[in-house]
Amino acid sequence: MVIFSDTTKQVIMWKLTVPWEEHMEEAHERKLVKYQELISHTPLPPAEPPESTVYSRDDLRAGTPNTLICFVNHFYPPSIQVSWTKNNLNVTEGVTLSRIYPNADGTFYLFSTLSFIPEEGDIYSCTVEHKSLDEPRTTIWESDVELPHAGPSVFCGVGLTIGILGLAAGTFLLIAGNNCR
Repeated sequence: MVIFSDTTKQVIMWKLTVPWEEHMEEAHERKLVKYQELISHTPLPPAEPPESTVYSRDDLRAGTPNTLICFVNHFYPPSIQVSWTKNNLNVTEGVTLSRIYPNADGTFYLFSTLSFIPEEGDIYSCTVEHKSLDEPRTTIWESDVELPHAGPSVFCGVGLTIGILGLAAGTFLLIAGNNCR
């Protein structure tokens, strides 16, 4: 077995193989003892607190299904809990948690997603619990839903109506003017 210790920048080689034996359990126990001795001499890096960011997968439209993503990054050790709330109520339906991925610096990251239908005024939060934090860390996301705007439609309708009325009035005056001669 070859292990690279990132903290000491050393490669440690350890022979854990044993010849075929009739008593495989004894061989397994010897391997386990050697492995535990090796691991006990490798110092663990200090705990790193996670960073979290919440964002939506797509642009928001009221009533249209979407997904919120909580990206949790740069944490060590890899044991972590992520939970969601909507308007201060716990949410479990529609929640997924990705596997934990390693970063190049020895820390880890993961994604948690929440399927939701955005409505005006909803407040969502992603809460992360980790041994490096004194208390859970919560990231809040407020729905900034764009409601349908009547402005452009109203202006277009009013303009079209005035235009048709103007055309009708002009046509009437033209016809009335020609009849007077």
